[in-house]
Amino acid sequence: MGNIGSEAAIPGLLQALEDSHEDVRRYAAEALGNIGSEAAIAGLLQALEDSDKYVRGNAAKALGNIGTEAAIPMLLQALEDSHESVRWSAAYALGNIGSEAAIPELLRALEDSDRNVRRNAALALGNIGSEAAIQGLLKALEDSDRDVRRNAVYALGKISTEATLTALLNALKNPNFVTANNGDTFYEAYSAISTIQDKLKYYQPLPQPMNQQIYISYNWQEHSNEIANQLVQAFEARGIAIIRDKNHTTYKDSIKKFMQQIGQGKCVVAVISDRYLKSENCMFELVEIAKNGDFYDRIFPLVLKDARIYKAAQRLSYIQYWEERIQELENAMKSGGLANLQGITDDLNLYTEIRNRIASLTDILKDMNTLTPDLHRESEFAAMIQAVETKLIEDS
Repeated sequence: MGNIGSEAAIPGLLQALEDSHEDVRRYAAEALGNIGSEAAIAGLLQALEDSDKYVRGNAAKALGNIGTEAAIPMLLQALEDSHESVRWSAAYALGNIGSEAAIPELLRALEDSDRNVRRNAALALGNIGSEAAIQGLLKALEDSDRDVRRNAVYALGKISTEATLTALLNALKNPNFVTANNGDTFYEAYSAISTIQDKLKYYQPLPQPMNQQIYISYNWQEHSNEIANQLVQAFEARGIAIIRDKNHTTYKDSIKKFMQQIGQGKCVVAVISDRYLKSENCMFELVEIAKNGDFYDRIFPLVLKDARIYKAAQRLSYIQYWEERIQELENAMKSGGLANLQGITDDLNLYTEIRNRIASLTDILKDMNTLTPDLHRESEFAAMIQAVETKLIEDS
């Protein structure tokens, strides 16, 4: 009867809401939602307290279809129902009604244990369209579920205020967000920003996606650190942001994860020094760059004077250095008699991979005309910046 949509069916359907069989009550609630008449509100509100979870869920959706604000108090209670299907139905209904009174509870629902509840809560907040939801939706961009992140982006796009635009632009400049969302939510965020800009008639340049962002790999020794500072400043003067560990990692962030991000970057400025080539962290980054392919095209090196890579015998000394590190660690493992060597064996595998790759990687680096550090500084790194800009343009 609900599919027919006749209000003449409402009295019979309301009576069916009290039937002893739950299947009858379920279909009656659904049918009343399809009809969409306010005459069914009282019966559906009562059905929100039904013993059957599917009756409660169908009643919530039906009230959402009717769109009455009179249902908001009980729908807010339904957001705390013991069964997830009722909670996500209530979130759907509150989004359809569109009242800002539901925002605090919907923001809490964004942290529900069930992903479907979180998905519908994000959509509901977008339908309501209030700036009060922005921070909660931004947090939802970090959700473990892809569809929650997608719905959060969609919701932010529907809010379409300058505050939302600024928040999304900042998110796209965050390498952690980029890494988590590259391939799905990331490009939907671009679409949402474009939608907002069109609505506001207000445009800002969009930040480059992860595969067009620029990282810097360097050793923390004083001289290399100073060069890194100069590089960051020179690129910023040309309007290009360099992602750097000191500025983009915080307390307790994973160092390994950030180094892997460096390896995935489209452009990596590398300050190569003797200490760099003997540092397990720096060499981990260099190996990650190589493992992600197109090493020659993606790396933009600045080779310091103490990096001995231009003669075969000098490059051989780095192979010997890492061979000695391997032997040192293997001897310690043999003499230690430790049962659980997890982590130690990871280091050994890394040293072995560095030893196996360092000859080929330094051979590529020594064949590049990288210019001297002095020439770079005198020109404020103009040649390197131009090369990076050309790479970004070609890729885009």
